[in-house]
Order: sequence, then structure tokens, then C-alpha cells
Amino acid sequence: MLGIDESLKSQLRDVNKKLTEKYKNAANPVRSDLRQLIDGSVGKIRPLRKMTPAQLQDWTQGKSVVAVDGSVNQVGGTYPHYLALIQAVAKGTRAGEVITRSGVYAPLLEDPDAEREKDGRPPGEGRARTRLMARLEMQAAKEAIAAFAPRLVMMDGSLIHYRIEDAAAWSDLSTFAAASGTLLVGVTEEIGTQIVSTALQEALPDNMRDFHDRELLFGLLEYGEILEIESGRGREAAGLRTCFLRPAADPQVIGVDMLREQVAEMPAAADFLFTLTPAAGRGVPVWLDIIDSEVRLTDAMVESLIDAYLDADLKQQLFVPKRKNRVY
Repeated sequence: MLGIDESLKSQLRDVNKKLTEKYKNAANPVRSDLRQLIDGSVGKIRPLRKMTPAQLQDWTQGKSVVAVDGSVNQVGGTYPHYLALIQAVAKGTRAGEVITRSGVYAPLLEDPDAEREKDGRPPGEGRARTRLMARLEMQAAKEAIAAFAPRLVMMDGSLIHYRIEDAAAWSDLSTFAAASGTLLVGVTEEIGTQIVSTALQEALPDNMRDFHDRELLFGLLEYGEILEIESGRGREAAGLRTCFLRPAADPQVIGVDMLREQVAEMPAAADFLFTLTPAAGRGVPVWLDIIDSEVRLTDAMVESLIDAYLDADLKQQLFVPKRKNRVY
């Protein structure tokens, strides 16, 4: 086995030095001053509350809660010789409340006359799978609302993501949810927004003006606190309202967004999410975590599907990469 190249070690040391220099002054202004800047200029920081079983029953109005997530498994080699098997699941908290939608993305079946990038890929090929999964998740969510009339639907990821991937499907889902009285909530574990730094540009030191919310809010909120972004900031133009929660002991926050017309329910919805999140966990409501584990197809399941429904000669000709035939 080859050893680790010295150049790679050197480059990692260089990256570490540059990152250290970039973030070593991240505590300037001091934490208390930064909290004060944010609390009032960007939004309102307040404590969350854990709901009692009676309060949970009262707020959910005896209805179920649905979580929606998707997964993708790729079989084969490099573009275009692969298949992407995509599955979306919407599952409610009542027995039997499950909606599954699935699709297959096959680059070999794309329009051969489509404009190509320099590397031979069609424009947006990398997004095609993401777009299909978003569309399937929205279909599952809408059908779950129609079938189960839940109090709340949790989507895995920001709601803006669905709007970007398929505006028509998003309009259909959001309009249907609002008309049905079902709260639509996006839960983002890995936030990439810059709402805080954008709002505080002139008040922040130069070295912090390009910081993302993930960096600025890391350890800034106490366990069990929420930052509600004030009206007019963030994703308001997209018809959404945003907040950041620290629902677990982990110092990293999560992002939560809701439809603007449902924002009156945001404080209670945030308390609900806080109640469903284990203090020692990674900050994601447990029901969403459960669906995340259930929606995934295992490698063995995917191989079985391919063997059962794809001709063996086609599989060998189109989707078995050379590395599969290594003798070591």
C-alpha cells in the first residue's frame, strides 16, 4: 500500500493555517456583543419550551405528524453509464400512514440532441437527480396531506430548495398545504445561509462579513434557544420565514423555515420541534431521523432489484464498471 504523499500533508497543514487565521478572531466582537447585535437587528432570541404530553396533544389537535425524506442510490460507473434509483417517503405518526414515491434517472435515455457541456454532460446533469428527488418528495408530501390531514409536515431540508428545483410543483404543494391547514416546515441540518452577516454588514469586522450563519451562530445560542428572523429579512421574498434553533446540546444550530402565511404558528412549531429533539442528539427531530433511516435502500436491495429487472447482458454492457473486475 502506498504511503501518504508528503505534498498532501503539506497542503493540509497550509489549509489548517489559513482556516485558523480566518476564524481566530471570530470571537471579535465578543459573544455577548454579537448576541446583542443580532437580538434586535436581525431578529429576536428567546427560549424554547418543552411541551408536555397534554400540550402536544392539544397543539397537534389529535392529528398525526408527517416527516418526508428522500434517498438516492447510484448503480454503475461514470456518466452516462449509471442508473440512479430514487425514493421518497412520507410517513405519519399513526399506524399505516405511509406514502412512497420512486423514480429512476437514466442518463443514457436523455435526449441525444441536448446541448452538452465540455465534458460531455448535459447542462445541469448533476442537478437532474436532485430535481427528481425533490419532485418525488413534494408528491409524497402532497398525497400525505390529502390522505392523512396531518397537523404538520416536516420536510428534510429548506423549503427554498423545493421552490428552486421545481417551482410549479412547489407552488402546488404550498398552496395545497395552506388551503388544507397543514403546517409545512423545512428542517435544515446543514445550513448554508448568510442572513445574519448580510444584516450586520457594517457592524461586523471585515474578516467576518462573509461568514455564514452556521459560523456566526455556532455556540452563540444557548441550548433551547431560538433566533426568529424578523420580517423582511432572509427568504421573505420567496414567501418564507426563517428561524434558527439550538434544540440539542450540540453547539451547532439548525435552520427552520415555514410558509409566510403560516408564520403565526412558528413559535409553537419551534417548541414542538424542540420537544421532539433529543438533547444528546445531533439536533434533528427524532421522527425525521427515523424516516431518514427507513427511506434508504441498502446496497443489497439495489443489487437485487437490478438483477431481477435488468437483463444480465445489459447490466454487464452498460452498468458494470471495470473496477468491479479487479483481481485484487
